[in-house]
Amino acid sequence: MWLGRGSRGIAGYPCGVSHAGPGAPRTSWGRAAVLVLGIPLGLVALAFAFALWVPSSGPTEAATVDATPVSDVTPAVPSTTPDPTTAPPDEPADEPTAEPAATPTGPDSQSPSSATGRSGRSDANRANPALDVVWRVETDDPVFFITVDDNLRDQAVADAALQIVRENQIPITAFLTTNYVGDDGDYFNEVTSFGGSIQNHTVTHPFLNSAGSDPYFEICTAQERLAAQFGDTPWMMRPPYGEPYFSGADPSAVEAASANCGVNRIVMWSAVVDNGKVSYNPGTTLQPGDIVLFHFWDPKFAEGLQMILDIGKANGLSPAPLEDYL
Repeated sequence: MWLGRGSRGIAGYPCGVSHAGPGAPRTSWGRAAVLVLGIPLGLVALAFAFALWVPSSGPTEAATVDATPVSDVTPAVPSTTPDPTTAPPDEPADEPTAEPAATPTGPDSQSPSSATGRSGRSDANRANPALDVVWRVETDDPVFFITVDDNLRDQAVADAALQIVRENQIPITAFLTTNYVGDDGDYFNEVTSFGGSIQNHTVTHPFLNSAGSDPYFEICTAQERLAAQFGDTPWMMRPPYGEPYFSGADPSAVEAASANCGVNRIVMWSAVVDNGKVSYNPGTTLQPGDIVLFHFWDPKFAEGLQMILDIGKANGLSPAPLEDYL
């Protein structure tokens, strides 16, 4: 802050005084009068001038200004910072600590046998050919099921996940969106080769309950394309976004198209692994019969696979072919 200083008027000498000073009287009496009168007057004038010269301590005194640059001032910070180890609200805080996965047997090992192989219907399916909507499998077997949706986006991510699948001989059920399979057919064949299969996730991945979608086109056309590319006709279908079941909309058109196109299991899920995090519905950890949802494009797909294997092992569970239970 700049402080303005006012000026004060100072009493001047009488007018008519020359630059050389007043003329001196020439008589001795006059000199005496000058001495008698002049000395006291001079002392008074000197005292008055001295009073004007001494700085005042009043309101016109200059203030002290802090010239510290703004850039040098340390900003205030919160007294506490978030704890990165705290689980998000929708995450189970008491997830079991698991031991590392079993030692792999190597990519050239024989895959575990499946009662169905590829996309063949199981005995359970043949015994119950009617259309069914499945959220989880009712079983006492110590198993859970790994399903993966959509398509690839990053080859490094896909390759890392495939290595986990090979090492652990995981039976993967892949629900593919046919418009985005492209040239990745060999990858999907290999990733499902350990007792898994390739199933239907529509042509364009729409909300099947939206006004503009055509369930017959989406489901039946995907059936034809997947059969032509991979050699087996799917019999499971996963509706994109879980619709119309999550919103409670009328599922009759989706179910009619599925049944007419050769699908008799509409497969939902009871657990989700997304970006390295897992959530369950219901429950707080992996249970027998859980169907776990992954996505091929998840940047932490491989880490998620290893994590669910470890959680399964901690709970006495191992992945099994969904094809053998539906």
